[in-house]
Amino acid sequence: AASITRLMEVLEAELAQVEAALAQVEASDAELAARGALVRSMVGIGRVAAWGLLAELPELGRVSRQAIAALAGLAPMAWESGGRVGVRRLRGGRERRVLYVAAVVAVRCEGRWRGVYERLLGRGLKPKGALCAVVRRLVVALNAMVREGRCYERR
Repeated sequence: AASITRLMEVLEAELAQVEAALAQVEASDAELAARGALVRSMVGIGRVAAWGLLAELPELGRVSRQAIAALAGLAPMAWESGGRVGVRRLRGGRERRVLYVAAVVAVRCEGRWRGVYERLLGRGLKPKGALCAVVRRLVVALNAMVREGRCYERR
């Protein structure tokens, strides 16, 4: 137990140093700080998630909604060859995990996203599929927010 406690203290100190360095990098670049503030205004996105999104998706706000969904790994890709017809699934992408957690928070905490999720469930999607659809809508909304320079408006 003592060994694990010492290891946890070392890891927490290291994490604090990394977070301080990330905050310093964000503060040193005015454009990055502005984009970070816009991204953090979205429900479910905190500073760590914003840093991950800005690092992994630098195209955020600069490409179309289809392109940002594909870059984030949220566009269904066909897996077919010859006469074989496969199921379209989400594949590839860069930063789906952070967005997935943000979507869980958004569905639980905000009526707008909860309504989207429940409508998708009502159409027959399975819960995980509906949540992935919410993730795609979140990233499309983030892309539009950053492109237009506007903060998220809660309803």
